[in-house]
Amino acid sequence: MNIKFNDLSAQWKEISKTALPSIIDVLETGNFILGKQVSEFENEFKKWNGNKYAIGVANGTDALMISVSSLSLSGSTIFYVPANTYIATLLGVVLSLNNNHKYKLIDCDEHFQINTNLLEAELNKDIGKYDNYVVMPVHLYGMCCNMTHICELKNRFNLRIIEDCSQSHGTLTSENKKVGTYGDVSAFSLYPGKNLGAAGDAGIIVTDNEDIYQSCLKLRNLGSIEKYKHDVVGWNSRLDTIQSVILIEKLKFMDEWNHKRNYVANRFLNEIKNEFIKLPKTPKYCNYNTYHIFPILCDERENLMDYLSSKKIPSIIHYPIPIERSGAFKNKKFNSKNTIKYSNTLVSLPIHPFMTENEINYIIDSLNNFKK
Repeated sequence: MNIKFNDLSAQWKEISKTALPSIIDVLETGNFILGKQVSEFENEFKKWNGNKYAIGVANGTDALMISVSSLSLSGSTIFYVPANTYIATLLGVVLSLNNNHKYKLIDCDEHFQINTNLLEAELNKDIGKYDNYVVMPVHLYGMCCNMTHICELKNRFNLRIIEDCSQSHGTLTSENKKVGTYGDVSAFSLYPGKNLGAAGDAGIIVTDNEDIYQSCLKLRNLGSIEKYKHDVVGWNSRLDTIQSVILIEKLKFMDEWNHKRNYVANRFLNEIKNEFIKLPKTPKYCNYNTYHIFPILCDERENLMDYLSSKKIPSIIHYPIPIERSGAFKNKKFNSKNTIKYSNTLVSLPIHPFMTENEINYIIDSLNNFKK
């Protein structure tokens, strides 16, 4: 049985009939940069997610970097970033135009999301020390952070919020709102493996603030909206027109594909029964989990992954090296206990909308038969 961790070729088969004519149109007209399909995708995405504005960019890391820079923060700034996240979230801070900043890594809770109680404790320590306070909740694995608590902290401490929604396209909070609708500005990666993914690198930023929107338009295009008028320092980070064609067509299937991911996840949750495997629990602060990945915990991870490999079931670790132990940031002296623990025990199982019943049954049976 040839089980795929994610089936991108099946996605293409789903959209190819409608996408190909549009791709040919782009090739024939030569509108490769900021063509009409870029605006079309931006309009469709902002309507789907519930935002006033959307700005397509080259990739998810740029989306974060531009989001940070778009706030135009003056004075000293401290950023609160989850310890349990991909390194791109923190790179969005350190590579931004905001040079007068510090950051803290905040450990995760039992659901892998930023621990908002620890965040509150750090805010209480830091209040009065900085001019700006920015929290960057990262909605990991298809779940969401506790945005109710974060919004309470926003009101109390006058926080700015930048959401990283790169693994949570369509996820709903306990208030039944989509992620990306809480932040001053929010960033989505559209990397091919995401729930909504392009055929290469891509990203999108959303906001309800017109000033931030205008700033993002300049920052993605070398500091310019009107050709040769460069008002600020910016980047060359434009969403390709052909990628927009792919994304327009995939967005039409987003809700259906997320629903199918939920079907697979519920089969796993109800039928995997093994004392050596801990299954994920969707937190109460998340109404709808879009299961970008299906993470399990196992103290015998190496043995489990060897066993799965012998059964030809692919698995991945998210994330084997925490940010604070990476070469880039190892000297910052953070101690995120849960993040470090999960880096040694977490295994991500295959999950995607095109898994067959036979594949689902095979994975369940294999995991139920795993022994130390």
